[in-house]
Amino acid sequence: MKDIAVIEIYSHHVFVHTLAASLLASGHKVTVYVSLRIFKDLEPMFLVNEAKPKFCVSGATESDFSFLKRIKPEIDREYDLLFINSIQGYRIGYFYLFKFNLPTIAAAGRISEFFGSSYKIRGFKTIRQVLHHNYTKFFLPKVLKRLEGLIVHTEKARSLAISRSYSNPIHCMPFSLHVPNAIVRQAAAKKVNFLITGSITARSRDYFAVLNVFERIWEDGLVNAELTVLSSPRTDYGFEVYAEMQRLAAIGYPITYFSGWIPEEDFVAHSSKADFLIAPILKEYYGAGEITSVEVESVRMGIPAFYPDWYYIDPTRQESCISYASYAHLQEMVKGLVLDNSQVTQARERALKNVETLTVDQVSAKLNIFLKQDHFTNLNSGD
Repeated sequence: MKDIAVIEIYSHHVFVHTLAASLLASGHKVTVYVSLRIFKDLEPMFLVNEAKPKFCVSGATESDFSFLKRIKPEIDREYDLLFINSIQGYRIGYFYLFKFNLPTIAAAGRISEFFGSSYKIRGFKTIRQVLHHNYTKFFLPKVLKRLEGLIVHTEKARSLAISRSYSNPIHCMPFSLHVPNAIVRQAAAKKVNFLITGSITARSRDYFAVLNVFERIWEDGLVNAELTVLSSPRTDYGFEVYAEMQRLAAIGYPITYFSGWIPEEDFVAHSSKADFLIAPILKEYYGAGEITSVEVESVRMGIPAFYPDWYYIDPTRQESCISYASYAHLQEMVKGLVLDNSQVTQARERALKNVETLTVDQVSAKLNIFLKQDHFTNLNSGD
C-alpha cells in the first residue's frame, strides 16, 4: 500500500472526502493538506465510525502560496503518490510554480478548462473573465504535462480527454459518496420541498428563470411547493438574485435563502430534507461533461433531481434524474408533483435505490484497481 498525500486549497471538500475515504478503505495511508477554511467543512464529513486521514491544515493567516511552499519539501520527501484535488482559479499558477517531485494525479473537475479551450478576448462580460480564461489557458496545459493521470467524474469528460490525445490513465469516479447515515428522511407530507444549490453566478446558472417558475406556481395558489436556495450571494448578480428572493419572501411565499456562508452541518440539515433538487445550469459552463453540485447532493442524499435535457447523465444514474426541455416544462412538472403527492414518494424511492452502489467500499475497490495499473506501480516501489 502507498503513502498518499492529497492537496485541496480551492473549495471542493466533498470530493476530498470521497477520495480520502476511498483510499483509506483500500488500506492506503492518507494525509490531507488543506486550507483552514476548507478544513472546517471537510472534517465534519468524516463520521464518528469512519476512518479518518491525517490532516495538515494551513495557518489562520497563512496564504495558499505560503502553505504550498511550506508543505512541498515534506510531500516530496515522505510520500509515494500525490493527488491534487482542484486545479482551478488563480491557484493554477501556483501548481505551475511548485513542481512536486513525485507521481501526481489531478482531479479534472472543470474538464473544459483542461481540454478544448483556446486563447480569446471576446465573449466575456468582464475584464476579470477575460484574464481568468487566458491565464488558465496559459498555465493549465503546462501543469497537465506533469501529471501521471487524471480523475474525472463523467464518461463524457473521459471521452473529451481521450479525444484530445491524453494518453495517461484516466479514472472516472463519483464526486460524492452516498452516505445514508447522514440522512434523516421524513414521511411524505402535503408540502413538497424543492432545493437549489450551486454558486449564484451569471456564467453558470439562471436563478431568475427558476425563481420565476416558482412565483408563477405560488401565484396559482400552490404554496405547498417550498423552495430552498442553498447558496449565498458573492457577486453583483448574486445580490440581484438575493434581492429577488427577498421580494418573494416579503409577499409571503415559502422560500428559504441565505445571506452568507453555509457551514457543512447546516448544509446537510437542509439538503437532507429536500424532496427534489433543481439544477438551473447553463450549457456554456456545464456542457463538456462537468458535474454540477446538484448531482453531488443527489448522490449524497439519494434525492431525485431535475436537469436541463442537454446535461450529461450517466446511464447508471437515470433513475435519479428528471430532464426538463424548458423552464415552462419544469414548471409543468413541478406543479404535477405538488398536485399528486404519490409521485413524490415514488420518485424518492427510485432515487434512493439508484445510489445504493455508490458506497465507499465499491468506489474504493474501483479506485484501487486504477492505482494498481502498471503505469503507476512502475513509477516507484510504494506498493
